[in-house]
Amino acid sequence: MVEHDEVAVRPETGAQQVIGARQSGLPGPHDDHVDLAHVVHVVHAPIGLVHSVHAAVNRATVTDLPRRPAGIGEDGGMSHAFTTRVLNVASGSRERVVDLTRDCEAFLREVADGRDGLLNLFVPHATAGVAVIETGSGSDDDLLAALHTLLPADDRWQHRHGSPGHGRDHVLPAIVPPHATIPVLGGRLELGTWQSVCLVDTNKDNPDRQVRLSFLGAAPGN
Repeated sequence: MVEHDEVAVRPETGAQQVIGARQSGLPGPHDDHVDLAHVVHVVHAPIGLVHSVHAAVNRATVTDLPRRPAGIGEDGGMSHAFTTRVLNVASGSRERVVDLTRDCEAFLREVADGRDGLLNLFVPHATAGVAVIETGSGSDDDLLAALHTLLPADDRWQHRHGSPGHGRDHVLPAIVPPHATIPVLGGRLELGTWQSVCLVDTNKDNPDRQVRLSFLGAAPGN
């Protein structure tokens, strides 16, 4: 991308002088790699011809301006495409896997309006994560047991405040990440038959959690 010239007439000679530059998709007059913002170039040509070229460049500049993507507002916002909300979850004082699938579905019924897009879940906590797993058939308890094997609740952890073994909870997000993104088709979660979206919380010292739900969808009418 180079810049097109701003032309001025020198009254004493009638010559045309390049005095500035504007953004354009057109090549420069001498070299495609020359930055015209730093070049002063004098063109000896009839005034009418220079004005005609200048007008043509201006038209090309307007034509080549990038269009604002659909769903992006005049101010650059994404009011029609992006909606976010915080879900408050009482996970209690024991290790738990909390199924959030119905909460996600209720959120999408309210904001997706039948659109395709993506649902993101994010947990703003250092001791919890989000998992997409099967629930209700023992897999949630198996997950907690596996985490105890990987992260024993003993005194090996350098992070020592809170309940005994609490340091393990601060390692949890490296194994069960604090976020997940799920496709949404026609306003509905595109989960497999046995998949559920769950909060995984092993921190018994913090009974109240927040999960941010964010929907990024196609603009209405697209």
